[in-house]
Amino acid sequence: MKILIVSHDAGGAEVITAWIKNNNFHQYAYCLQGPAQSIFSRKLLGMRTYDCNEIDLSQFDLVLTGTSWSSELERRMILQTKENGIKTAAYLDHWVNYRERFGYPSKGWLENLADEIWCGDEYAMEICRDCGIPVQKLRLVENEYFCQIREEAEAYKNEVVPKSILYICEPVGEHMKKEHGDEFYLGYNEFSALESFFKTLLKSDMSSYRITLRLHPSENDGKYDFIVNRFKNELQIEISHDTHLYMDIQHAEIVVGCESMALVVAVELNKKVFSVIPPHGLPCRLPHSEIQSFYQYY
Repeated sequence: MKILIVSHDAGGAEVITAWIKNNNFHQYAYCLQGPAQSIFSRKLLGMRTYDCNEIDLSQFDLVLTGTSWSSELERRMILQTKENGIKTAAYLDHWVNYRERFGYPSKGWLENLADEIWCGDEYAMEICRDCGIPVQKLRLVENEYFCQIREEAEAYKNEVVPKSILYICEPVGEHMKKEHGDEFYLGYNEFSALESFFKTLLKSDMSSYRITLRLHPSENDGKYDFIVNRFKNELQIEISHDTHLYMDIQHAEIVVGCESMALVVAVELNKKVFSVIPPHGLPCRLPHSEIQSFYQYY
């Protein structure tokens, strides 16, 4: 088949590039924006990219997209492609906010759905059914990103740094502000979650642990400096500059975050994983039982 790939956010880019590597017998073209550009460039050499506003959709058998919080790119291309009578598929990369990725709570959000919704596991299938996505659209397509990352991480499995914590950052407040007009819609934002974690850590037996912050691909380097500066004399804090997520995870003894897909990657790599959503926030919605609340223990 001739397949056009449309992707903006990092999570979708990781999942789709892994799928392409295991399905390299198709012909591909690419419309990429945002964090997806660097991920595709790093993982797939010799790509042919197009301007999304100028491409002739009629030449493709399928348009495969990611799903995005921060861009209308995928949603717009799904609608445009369907209007041209071409098959569409959207590959989910997470386990939360599925309806919102297609425009909910706006009326008519179901019209934004692709012809097929690709779910990477049974968790995703069940969540889609529960949130009202038509069952006939759902297709189970294994998330090969996890298989890939397990293989890549194998070489680093014995490089754990004792007494180390990897904190996975994500722009929670930015997403909630865009979707709901309130950055504290979930009861917290990325800054309050980090501050709460630091304060709790200081009162725990892990106050001497080294903490590495790994920023989300869409976040600027200095985003959390004002919080880090307040705690830098009491805690050992550094910012990761590693290209590869699996290296940061393998080096850590403990991995924490709110609801990032990286927490699930850490589960796949057999790490001890906690959600650090503050007690007053909406509890972690990731369905994986291995991810426990940090505040149950500290």
